[in-house]
Amino acid sequence: MNARASWILAGLLASASLASAQEPIAPKETTKLFNGKNLDGWTTWLKDTKRDDPRQVFTVKDGIIHVSGDGFGYLATAKEYRDYHLSVEYKWGKKTDGGKHVRNSGILLHAIGPDGGAGGAWMSCIECQLAQGCVGDLIVIRGKDKDGKLIPVELKAETALGSDKRPRWKAGGEVMTFSNRQLWWNKHEAGFKELLDTRGKDDVESPLGEWTKVECICRGSKIEIRVNGTTVNKALDVFPAAGKILLQTEGFEVFFRNVDVRPLEPPKEEDDGSYAKVEMRGKLTYYRSGERWPVPERAHEFWTLSGKNVYCTLHFDKNKEFLEFAKKNEGKTVIVRGTVDRNRGTPGVAWNHVTVTVTSIEVAKEDP
Repeated sequence: MNARASWILAGLLASASLASAQEPIAPKETTKLFNGKNLDGWTTWLKDTKRDDPRQVFTVKDGIIHVSGDGFGYLATAKEYRDYHLSVEYKWGKKTDGGKHVRNSGILLHAIGPDGGAGGAWMSCIECQLAQGCVGDLIVIRGKDKDGKLIPVELKAETALGSDKRPRWKAGGEVMTFSNRQLWWNKHEAGFKELLDTRGKDDVESPLGEWTKVECICRGSKIEIRVNGTTVNKALDVFPAAGKILLQTEGFEVFFRNVDVRPLEPPKEEDDGSYAKVEMRGKLTYYRSGERWPVPERAHEFWTLSGKNVYCTLHFDKNKEFLEFAKKNEGKTVIVRGTVDRNRGTPGVAWNHVTVTVTSIEVAKEDP
């Protein structure tokens, strides 16, 4: 499979996750979420006054969003997004919460569920932390849906433990699951005391009073965070993988500008050229040619995944756990992660009919 085909396949197969009243938008061109004039296209939420903003916590002046920091809540995009490259610039104001700890705010990604569904202040989401010294940390925020049921937000990441035994992102490290804790950015200083207006020794955020640029690249169920052009964190198997984008107020004055989303660029190859990593969603089907049960020895040739713009053969490498899963869940919509082997099938010719070596498989959280 050539690089272009690999990109097309990966893009088409990215999952968007939890259902909502609107279809998440994958931008086809650069879109300014903030028009520089007013807050059209945004909604407000404050823990104490809900959708009303009587204290004018969120205002616009001179092409900049001003967040006074008075209270806990957020600005939320009216629309939901998926598969995008978000760019935001922020700068701290003078007001603090009166305490001794670092200035704090965040960019909340893939926000779903009701307003205030998480503790009355936030939505269920993945937070890209903006707190001083912690910019680029990823925080899982779990809340409840409209029926009061927990929304199981989580992510995984390749990690390494620092001298403080806290996990940080490290490419190629041990994969850990985060459902109730914080994934620190790769050079988060061990022992950083998070005192007001202090910095870690390897911080890449701009000095106090200057603008810092944060980019959140959300590709399927993966998130990459860049701060001033430096990649500081990555997550995979993120749930949910789509939702609203929120700008947080958390007790500190902060300014935002140049808030936009743009289409994803083709991913760079990260392998030796023999395979490409993909995530797929589709109906699991047993190919009815030859013996059905018990599963034939070369069972991978007889299982397929089919859905919109995809039809492929699944290669389980004789993994008994995957085979048992397949038998129990035939006909269901599943999410499959694995690699496209370019030495199998007809790569580069029939890119929508390839063989995938499966590394994980699960029933989709909703079966449309």
